[in-house]
Formats: sequence, structure tokens, C-alpha cells
Amino acid sequence: MFVDGVAAGANAPMMTLYDAQVVTLTATDNPTGVDGTTLLSVVSGPVASFELANPGTQTVGVAFNDTITALDQYGNIVTAYTGAQTLDFSGPSVSPTLQPPTYPASVSFSSGIGTATAITLVDAQTTALTATQGSITGTSPDFSVDAGPATNFVVLGPSSATTGVPFAVTISAFDSYGNPAVTYNGTADVVSSLGSVLPVSVTLSNGIGDFNATLNTPGDQEITGTDSINPSITGVSGVIDVTPPPTTYTVTYNQGAATSGTPPVDTHSPYDTGVSVTVLANPGSLAESGYTFTGWSTQPNGAGTIYTPGETFTISSNTTLYPVFTENTPPPTTYTVTYNQGAATS
Repeated sequence: MFVDGVAAGANAPMMTLYDAQVVTLTATDNPTGVDGTTLLSVVSGPVASFELANPGTQTVGVAFNDTITALDQYGNIVTAYTGAQTLDFSGPSVSPTLQPPTYPASVSFSSGIGTATAITLVDAQTTALTATQGSITGTSPDFSVDAGPATNFVVLGPSSATTGVPFAVTISAFDSYGNPAVTYNGTADVVSSLGSVLPVSVTLSNGIGDFNATLNTPGDQEITGTDSINPSITGVSGVIDVTPPPTTYTVTYNQGAATSGTPPVDTHSPYDTGVSVTVLANPGSLAESGYTFTGWSTQPNGAGTIYTPGETFTISSNTTLYPVFTENTPPPTTYTVTYNQGAATS
């Protein structure tokens, strides 16, 4: 509404502008077509959020920079936001070895735009970076953090093994922060602390090499894998208790003095040394005329240690058992006493 040709104060129209820039404001009378023009400078509002650029794929342990822009609630750059600003950074994880990422102590802004320098991340993963100052915050798009180059091996094997018997071993490459070095493709030379080990070299693909190792020397020992070109890349397994294979002994049943029948066969033989052996019965009906089967002996004719069926003994050598026969007792001889009449007449 115009009063005396002027629209001001309560009579002036209310306008709200959202784009921070210099704008040309034009007013046109309708229907006369008379217009007027003026220039307005629209400035941004207070900082409401941060916009973090996508830094692209990064590598653990390698410092990089990221651009941070201060925006008002309408997305305008707050050009008045300048100077060194203290921001809190979050998002990326600590490394597998619990080392934290590093961020700048402050970020210097000029006309609402700042560069966060020397950001160093340590966990290989897909992540996003968040910057916060009080209630003002912003998060970058997701980006990848790759593992660094291999700096060491981890050798995993069993805690015990038998000489001459293959067992599974894995050699894995890791970077200095404990991330799997999946880009490592090389060869590890393999040695044992107590002698020969087969194979003598292993090829790793994508940072991992699986193989079957064979140790031929008994005793506590470790397996070491070392890069065939760069000996600083190495790793040692835990202690492996390597023992000889167990000694086995046989149990054989002999016919001995039997004149008929067959000796039994122990289907559990051979036995490991120190195992308890149960003495068998006489299922094959070994027999000797005039004698009764009563057990087994470690020597012929019952001269050794005698065992009854079902009895046990601890085996420590190859053992042959012979049947023991006890002679049958003949029936006693009997005689008659007869009284005769003789010369008696009555």
C-alpha cells in the first residue's frame, strides 16, 4: 500500500530470500507497466551444517586432505565462517592393532571453505568421515580405504604334529596396521627351526597361502615364512610339538599243543605301545585229548605268564600267547571185598 507515493514500514510488502547472492529486485505497476529496479545483496545465514567432499579411495597410513564447506540451512556457503576452527572427526575405525586414525587439530577456513589436512586412516574398509562442531555436523559420502603394502606374515599351524605326517599351515600377509594385505602376491620361503620342512616355498595369492607341511624331525619347533625377495617380510608360527608316530605291537594266538581246533585272531592287533589288551577266550575250541583248556601263556607249555580269558595286560612288545591245558584227573580205581562161606557147614 502506498501512502503519499511511498510504501514503507507496515505498508511495505514482506519478502523472504533464500539464495545468498546479489539480486536485482524489480517492482512493476499493473496495469500501467511502470517499474523500478534496485540491487540487493543477500548474505547467508548462520552455519547449520558441514559438507565434506568425497576424498576418493585412500590407503591406510597415507595422509590425505579433504575439503569442508560451511553451509547455512538453505545450503548457501557461509562466507563469514573463517579462521582456524576446531572440529571433531569421527567415522573411521581404529586399526586391527588398535591404532587410532589421526586428524588435524584445527581446520583453517576462508570464506566458508576449509581444507582438513593430514588425515590418516588405519582400518581397511568402506567408511565415511564426519566433522562436528557443537550441533553443526556433516558426513562425507562413503569411500574405500585400502590396506597398505605387506610388512609381515602371520603363520598359523597346529600345536602338535607327527613326524612324516602332513598337516595344514596358512601364511597370511598383513600391513603395518594389521590389515590383511590382499594385494600381496609373492612367494614365501619356508623353514623349520629344527630341520627340514616340506614344501620349501609357498606362493601367496591375494595375501594368503595354504599348504600342507611335513616335519621330519621330532621336538618342539616353529615354522618361519619369509618373502623370497624382501626378507623383512617374515612371520613365525607358534611352537609345534612334533613327536614320532606311535610304536605298535602285535598279539598273536598260537595253537601250541592243541590237537584240534583253531586259535583265535585278535582283530584289534596291532596295538599302540602302552595300550591295555584284553585276553580272548577260546572260540575256535582248541583242545588236547585228556586235557582241559584253562587259559593262555606267554610261553609254550605254560612256562610264562598265564592269563585267563577276559584278563588284561599292558602291551610293550610283540606278544604270542599259547594255550594252557590242564590234565584231566582220571577216575579213581575201585576194588570189591567178597566174603566166602569156605568150609563152613552151616
